[in-house]
Amino acid sequence: MSNLTITLEGNEVRADFYGANAWLRNDGTSTVYAGKQPGVMSGAVGVVSVPAGGSAPVFDAHGTVYLVGTGSVQLIGSDYSSNPFKTSAQSGGSGADEVARAAIEAHAENSAMHLTAEQLNNAIDEANPVINDYEYVSDTSVRFNGITYNVEKDSETGLISKITDTSNHEFSPTINSGITDVALHNAVFWASAMLAGFGKIQQRTLYDGLNGSWMFSGGFSGFTKVTNVNQPMSGDSSITYTSGEKVIRLSKSYSLNDYNDNYTDTIVLRSNEQINLTGYKTLRVLATAFRNDSALTGSVYFKWGGASGAVRQEQYDFGEWTNVTSCDTIATDYNAPGTAQWYDIDISDVNGNQYLNFAVYHGTQVSGYTTYFDIQQMILV
Repeated sequence: MSNLTITLEGNEVRADFYGANAWLRNDGTSTVYAGKQPGVMSGAVGVVSVPAGGSAPVFDAHGTVYLVGTGSVQLIGSDYSSNPFKTSAQSGGSGADEVARAAIEAHAENSAMHLTAEQLNNAIDEANPVINDYEYVSDTSVRFNGITYNVEKDSETGLISKITDTSNHEFSPTINSGITDVALHNAVFWASAMLAGFGKIQQRTLYDGLNGSWMFSGGFSGFTKVTNVNQPMSGDSSITYTSGEKVIRLSKSYSLNDYNDNYTDTIVLRSNEQINLTGYKTLRVLATAFRNDSALTGSVYFKWGGASGAVRQEQYDFGEWTNVTSCDTIATDYNAPGTAQWYDIDISDVNGNQYLNFAVYHGTQVSGYTTYFDIQQMILV
């Protein structure tokens, strides 16, 4: 989450923040305009107007917002749809609060809810969102203040068993026996979740080869070689272990002083797609890092966002990369190179759609051998 104070002097200003949504409060004396793209102007598609003394969100901005106007603006970056400035009374949101509170109070005496009316009222007072838009999308999904919420129902009771949103949050309530007013329960739970917010992030599998198949999911379909020069001896390949696991093999052959891989020491591989990392803290990778000669050294690095390929006859600069591991294991059985280990990569400060980049560094000692990173599983948590 970010909390910024921005001074506007008439020209368009770019503001960078952490979070999916940009909540803006106009502390000046004239209207401020904001949008996700540059070229902000009054009345343009996607441009939000924030009156003097008021507040409004720019949803799904994912880290960058553009503003035009004069005076002081406070920006809070948040992954939630709730207004942190608590402006529902001045913006006409009190009616929504009353509807939610009425449903909650009618249901307050039922202990199976596990939340009292007072607790839920306090949560609404704390979040106090303004309803800017509400759309019935389907029987199991709605769009509220720029966020799409989806529900799953328990097959036996018909009660909502899980709710998720487009920021990858999820929540599952406890379901007790003896519930008869299913419609009321579902209405109260759905309203409470959207008004109060919920913060658990569901685990997201990007790749899993442990079950003996090439299982890509979560918007990920593999890697593409990023290179400034031809690197024919390095890249990624699909390998089946003797034990049946399917792995994505990232490998770098030959060093900086050898022509076979065009005088490069590193291969960079980027995910084919940008992956939404909002709300996740860790990229967990189950992999085997190894080399096929004892005199060789090598390492594996990670970077999100943009990454450049190796340059001929130049040592690669890993200054902005995270060192994942050294390739200490020595193996020449390429279908059973050793026991895989979990590597946890911190992505807690990353938001929005980003490329995932891995780099395999060959080392400098021996030119004719190879460094490997075999990925068996890749998960966002």
